[in-house]
Amino acid sequence: LATAVFFIRKHKLQNPKGQFKPLLCSALPVTFMRTANSLSSSLVSIILPLRLTLAGFSNSQAMSMIGSAMGQAIPLLYIPTTLIGSFTLVLIPEISENFYRKRHFYLKRDVEKALKFTTFLTCLFVPVFLVCGEEIGILIFNNHECGKYLSASAFLMLFMSLSNITTSMLNSMGLENKTLFFFIVGGVLLLLSVWFLPKFAGIYSLIIGFACVYVLTTILNLKLLYDNCGQKPEFLKFLFCSILLILPTLVLGFMIEKMLLAPLGTLLTFLICALSMTIFNAFLYVGSGLVGFKFLSVKLKDTFFKKTKKAL
Repeated sequence: LATAVFFIRKHKLQNPKGQFKPLLCSALPVTFMRTANSLSSSLVSIILPLRLTLAGFSNSQAMSMIGSAMGQAIPLLYIPTTLIGSFTLVLIPEISENFYRKRHFYLKRDVEKALKFTTFLTCLFVPVFLVCGEEIGILIFNNHECGKYLSASAFLMLFMSLSNITTSMLNSMGLENKTLFFFIVGGVLLLLSVWFLPKFAGIYSLIIGFACVYVLTTILNLKLLYDNCGQKPEFLKFLFCSILLILPTLVLGFMIEKMLLAPLGTLLTFLICALSMTIFNAFLYVGSGLVGFKFLSVKLKDTFFKKTKKAL
């Protein structure tokens, strides 16, 4: 249909020869990053069980722990990143256009919106996974160990989401080589973690390795973003306050879980606890003035409906 409309509107095919070089310069770093990510995952799957067995775990224990962590817990941590994907798809072209047209005010505004919305949405998930990680592991995989890894690695979701969206923004600003370098440094730290730390931390060396990757790339990406925006985005205060708001939400969550788990069981406890923490955390944002109802409605509308409106 798109091809038919292209010719119906009397557009003509152009010689793409002049576009090959800039296309390759832009695409190769991103392609290499995706490829290297897949290869590093394969390397971790080979190295980690070997190092766990050398640390004193049996083969069956090592494979069971890796399955629970890499196959079950870690993929669930990408839920906020997946939800933010639509928002990123809409906003990134605007950020790129404002960057190249040197519209520093609009670039700063869009970067702030993206970072704040990403932080807000992810921080709604972090307390739920930290408090209810074991319940989630049991309900989805019937695996208590998976739940323990989820709780231990819940803090990673914030850095995973921020790393993902800042990398996308920097790539749209022509800084693919820098983000690739940051990724390579983080990947090396991940491999070093799974090689040297299993003796001391067991399977949690994997979580430490992922923390090195995403915390490092988030910090370096934010610094690079601040250096290239023209006007520095106002975000660090919002991030700090968001982390602080997680603390009272955790207190509420642990209290509810402690009271309800024995009488109500896993499912009802998880539902009540997750819903209560999410609502409580959202009201903390609104009450502290970090987020308004207008901000939420606009961002949700942009995330889920703007693409459809543009298409129509």
